[in-house]
Amino acid sequence: MSNRKYYSRSPEEWKKLDEEKRRIYLQRNQRLRRRAYTFLFINFFVIAIVLLGYFISKEFPAPQQPYVSFSGDLSFQLIMGKNEKYHPDELVDVVVKAINNSKKSVKLKIKNFKITILDRSNNAVYDFVYTETVEKELEGYQSVLIFSLKHEKELRLPPGIYRIDTEIELDKDNIRLQRTFEVEESVSISLTSKDDFLFPEEESQISVYFTNHSLYSGTLSLSSLNFSINNSGFRVPVEKREFSISSGEELKITDIKFQAPKEKGIYLTKVEAVFLLDREIKTFSAEKSIVVIPKEELSNTDNLRIITDSVIVATKGNEIKFKVFFANDSSKDKFIILNRFLLRISKSGMDFYKYDTVQNFKIMVPAYSKRIIFNTEDWQRLIFNEEGKYDVEITAHTNTGTIKHHYQILVY
Repeated sequence: MSNRKYYSRSPEEWKKLDEEKRRIYLQRNQRLRRRAYTFLFINFFVIAIVLLGYFISKEFPAPQQPYVSFSGDLSFQLIMGKNEKYHPDELVDVVVKAINNSKKSVKLKIKNFKITILDRSNNAVYDFVYTETVEKELEGYQSVLIFSLKHEKELRLPPGIYRIDTEIELDKDNIRLQRTFEVEESVSISLTSKDDFLFPEEESQISVYFTNHSLYSGTLSLSSLNFSINNSGFRVPVEKREFSISSGEELKITDIKFQAPKEKGIYLTKVEAVFLLDREIKTFSAEKSIVVIPKEELSNTDNLRIITDSVIVATKGNEIKFKVFFANDSSKDKFIILNRFLLRISKSGMDFYKYDTVQNFKIMVPAYSKRIIFNTEDWQRLIFNEEGKYDVEITAHTNTGTIKHHYQILVY
């Protein structure tokens, strides 16, 4: 055999290379085939689970909440005024509504209605029965109030667990609704201050309030009071004082004067108070954060505006309630001083309501947030007995400028 020189590969080497490529190709093909089969199996499995779930749900529908029930296109709801927890001094608020869940009109016919509130021993603490037939045509997606406890009775209950049973007899169905709620006592102290922030070493004060959400009415005796900032505090000299307090009352106990820290930062203030309450010595504590900034870090009014949650259309003779807020549209917290606040409600140039206060308040409005600055409920009732358009003008004078807001309320 002659010695030949190959400049690439010999035929044997090419054959070996082709076999290696074929082997790698077959292995890769097998892996892809296994992966495809696995994926197909998973798909079939998911489809089987979905179909099984569908048939099970048809056979065994998901349980409904006991305070919601359905009859055709109508649903009935038993609604609590609060989140199922009350204090003994608060009125229990229970509402029953019927709702048309379709776009077509539906006839509602109630033959009998009964609602009972029972305590833990199944003793009825409240019972209401209405046996006359009531009929009403409900438009598409309309709701109607069937019952409101506040309209029938001012009901306050002692601490405990309670159950509401409701029975509504319709033409073809009997609707039963049920809900439980709890009444619990709560006695606490809280801290408030006029300003949201302070300047370094500024003289300030914190007010201590006692809130009595219990059945107790009688004498409250203050024995001692401790105040601290970041766990460094002092005993507040107080004379032993007696207060008369009623169930549901919030009572101001005292003002604590202190000096703000000299360094910028956020500090935690804490008050511990010892009282003699209902012949028992009880200790209460409350905390509140204070912010300290230097005067040169006061903000301007850029990106700061006034907004309200007021209605713009109202019916004659009804009370209107609303709050006024500072809204901060910037990415930084705003620290401003409110020097004067003016609210004027007028019609045809004649003032109907006017609130004007000149007093310095240090207000912090967090970034992209809002801060309440006025609430009509803390002032007086606003009732409009004349039809027409009312102008609402709100003006806030601050340390760096004036912010205004104007809108109208249509009363008909």
